Amino acid sequence: MTSILMLDRELGFMWALGEELWKRGMQAIPSSSINEAHNLLDAIQPQLHILWIDCSMPRVCEFVEQIRARYQSVKIIGVLSGKWRCKECASEFAATLEDPEDRDPDNISYCANVVSSLVHASGAG
Repeated sequence: MTSILMLDRELGFMWALGEELWKRGMQAIPSSSINEAHNLLDAIQPQLHILWIDCSMPRVCEFVEQIRARYQSVKIIGVLSGKWRCKECASEFAATLEDPEDRDPDNISYCANVVSSLVHASGAG
């Protein structure tokens, strides 16, 4: 099954997007901190296809480097805002979304489409 690690501060959004991704045959692994994300990856040992990051989270670019070392082919989606752009790791992004516009509940399908297109482009789904 295609796995997406979601490192984001918006629990409700992760839940709703995870439900939509599940309907499309993908497993969302939600995490609200870098430590929690590491613990989940160690416990679950998924074949990770997509990393979804909230660029407002501290040390997230450092986390991207760690994930890239562990999962070389992972595709990264960065959620950007006016203040937070992930300048250190932006070159790693396969796609970007905007906060708060793309976090609107009406855009869950759009976000799932972005994830799906990256999964299909990589041949994983």
